[in-house]
Amino acid sequence: PWSGINATEKEYLIDIQLHEIAHRELLRNVLGDGKIGNLAFDFSKVNFADRSSVLEAAKEMEDIGVAAYNGVAPLLKSKDFLTVAAKIVSVEARHAAYIRETIKPNDFTAGVVGSNGQEQPLKPADVLSRVKKYITTEINASNLPTA
Repeated sequence: PWSGINATEKEYLIDIQLHEIAHRELLRNVLGDGKIGNLAFDFSKVNFADRSSVLEAAKEMEDIGVAAYNGVAPLLKSKDFLTVAAKIVSVEARHAAYIRETIKPNDFTAGVVGSNGQEQPLKPADVLSRVKKYITTEINASNLPTA
């Protein structure tokens, strides 16, 4: 962690890390042969010694995650997959709100919740283009449904 991290921030970030690991393992089990293989990441643009750099990257990834789950929901044909996605996206939204609130108090929905009171979803192709700067594994999305 960055220099000067307080105990609460550290505890919450560890909780988020453990949630993400649990989500990854759950999705691996649920998706079975349909899962994407292991991904390679490049976080070299994140200065892990700098609070702002870490939290801004975390905010970006959490916001993309929430928008990704919301964007894929209409494409899911299985009620079981939709249930799992709904359970995960609610936790991801809590992560995103915590990170946003940590960066700037009272800013937990700024820019991500529309005037209709709903999260702005992202289509799978849009998700992939936004995470390219962090995920170096080439992901072929040509077989993903679009409607």
